[in-house]
Amino acid sequence: MLPVRVRRTDVATGTWENVSLPMLDPHLLVDYLFQTAGVNIPMSVVHRFWDIKKNLACERWAVDSPASPEHIPVAIYGDACTVRGNIKVLGIFLSFPLWRAKSTRCSRWLVCALEEAKLWGTETLNAIFKRITFSPNMLFNGWDVERDVQLAGGRLFTVTELRGDWLWHKQCWNFSSSWLAMKNLCYRCDCKARSANATDLFWNIDEGDWHEYNRTEFIANQLGGSRRPCNVILN
Repeated sequence: MLPVRVRRTDVATGTWENVSLPMLDPHLLVDYLFQTAGVNIPMSVVHRFWDIKKNLACERWAVDSPASPEHIPVAIYGDACTVRGNIKVLGIFLSFPLWRAKSTRCSRWLVCALEEAKLWGTETLNAIFKRITFSPNMLFNGWDVERDVQLAGGRLFTVTELRGDWLWHKQCWNFSSSWLAMKNLCYRCDCKARSANATDLFWNIDEGDWHEYNRTEFIANQLGGSRRPCNVILN
C-alpha cells in the first residue's frame, strides 16, 4: 500500500486527502514472472537487441545507456479507459518489449490504477513514480536492497521505453501544452488553434515560416524552465 495525496471528489473541488493506494512493486512482479510464472527471454535475443540499437542503428539513448548487453529491456506503459459508464481510470503497466506472448493481454501487467479525476496536480503521480523509479533501479543491479536477496535468478533489467498516448506523456513530462489553452498543440512545430496570425494556425497547409522543433527544443519549450518532469524521467 503506497501513501499518496489525491483530490477529494466527494466534496467541493480544491481539497485533498491522503489515501493508501494498492500497488505492485515492479521488482517483485518481475521476480515472480521470471522465477515462478515461467516468463523467459533468451539471452541471445537480448544481445541481438543491444547490438542493433547500439552498434547498427547507433541510437543515442542506447549508446549512452549504462546498461550492458545482459540487461533485459522493460517498458512502462500508461493509459486510461472509461469504466462503469463515466469513471475514467488510469492504469500503469509493465511489459517486456522482447516478450511475445500468445495473447497480448498476457504480456501487460498492471502495477497500479486510480481514478483520473483524483489526480492532485503532479503530486499524486510523482508519489507513484518515485516508488516505480526505486523499483527498476534495483532490477538494474539485480538485487533487492530491502530484502537483501537476488532478484529474478540473477537476471538484470533496464527501462528502455515509456509508452502511452499523448495525455500519458503530458502527465509524465508535466508538459504545458493543452487544447484548453489552444496553443502548443504539436510536438514538431509551433502551430496554434487560435491566433491573430492565420499563418500559424494548425489547419494551414501553405508553405510559410513554420518553425519546426527538434525533440530537445520541444521539451525545453514545454517545460519552460520552471516545470519538472516526473521521477521516472529524472531518475
